[in-house]
Amino acid sequence: MQRLAMRTLKISRRLRFFARDERGAVTIMLTVYFPALVGLFTLAADMSYVLWSRNMLQVTAEVAALAAVNEGMENGLVFSNACNVAKSYASKNMPVARYGNVLKQNSADCSDVVLGNWRDTNNCPDPNTGTNKFCPGGTINAVKVTTRLSGQNGNPLQLAFAALVNWPAFDITATAIATYGNNPGSLPFTVSLVQDVSLSFSEEIDRAKEADKALVNCMLNAPNGSKLAITVFGLTSRAYQDAVTVANNQSSLEKKIDGIVVTSSSNHKTMPSGAGTNIGAGINTAVGQICPGTTCPATSFKPTIVLVSDGLPTAYTDSRGDAVFCLNQSGNRREQCLNTAKQQAEDAAKAAAAKGIDIYGIYFCNDDGNNCNSSSNTEARNWMRDRIVKGDGKFAATPNAEDMKKLMADTVCKSAFKVRLIW
Repeated sequence: MQRLAMRTLKISRRLRFFARDERGAVTIMLTVYFPALVGLFTLAADMSYVLWSRNMLQVTAEVAALAAVNEGMENGLVFSNACNVAKSYASKNMPVARYGNVLKQNSADCSDVVLGNWRDTNNCPDPNTGTNKFCPGGTINAVKVTTRLSGQNGNPLQLAFAALVNWPAFDITATAIATYGNNPGSLPFTVSLVQDVSLSFSEEIDRAKEADKALVNCMLNAPNGSKLAITVFGLTSRAYQDAVTVANNQSSLEKKIDGIVVTSSSNHKTMPSGAGTNIGAGINTAVGQICPGTTCPATSFKPTIVLVSDGLPTAYTDSRGDAVFCLNQSGNRREQCLNTAKQQAEDAAKAAAAKGIDIYGIYFCNDDGNNCNSSSNTEARNWMRDRIVKGDGKFAATPNAEDMKKLMADTVCKSAFKVRLIW
């Protein structure tokens, strides 16, 4: 009995000693917490890599979208090459050899580059972006680009440590949408398109009208309330279309442009005689359309003139209001007449600039492939660029009639309505 009591006492002492003994506790705790520690380390190491890669994808999507819109504007608002441009810039930013195809490279499948229309009034819900303002198709004014490191593209992001917890790869995507113009809070534009309808423009007038329609198209992306008026000029000038909001009158403006013709008749219902180029009269009429007062209300709208012509002025308006055609005169009288015509146009441009009106110039030189470098075209080109273009206006010249549309988009639209990200 005594032995049993002694044995029980020894066991009790050993149990108390074991309870107080902390040796091996760390091993037990490490065994319990090791998976959690591995998970936290994986989260810290790999998630920082995921976030860095996500940022790279976002920058790449933004660059590709901006480049696609920019190229479309340089191409006369034609966006047919947007997919190739986006792919090119995406592969430059994230090389295929390192990242795989962040955009689908199959030319038959360009679903990661979407052409569409961005409007505040659109209602096309997109669960991927959360916006409903971008609608695929329609009048193209925006490009949406989605970049991916994912199994869908065959290039999921490979994780370094997460594989230890059976998580070897991660799918990430990024989306960007770019457009031009429509800057929130910007002043609306009031533009007068001043179109030359002189006889020398007869063969190219259809190309000029395509350029005029490109202006209408790009002004759809101008700030809300932007307006367009049209002046036509030859020997005299006429206010062909009063200023109307472009957003509500696109179709009627395009039909009005279709009605522009070149005529030698002085009795045409809507067109002036084309027997002369009275640029001064055209500018003065345009000013009267968009800013008839002494000054333009600088806080209400941005007044702009876009002049499309093919040469130096050959006519002016005398003190009685009659048109004077210079080319039917000779000798000193002819030279004096031409100088007067140029001076009147320059004075009209200065008066417009004094009111705060920007003047853009598109010059068609009809130079038979000499790039506007013949002596007569060099004089006319330099005169329009240096004497007529004013304020924030830009100038461009071309010997190719088919390029006028591109010049309108690139010189006027791209300059006035900046390419920007909207998502």
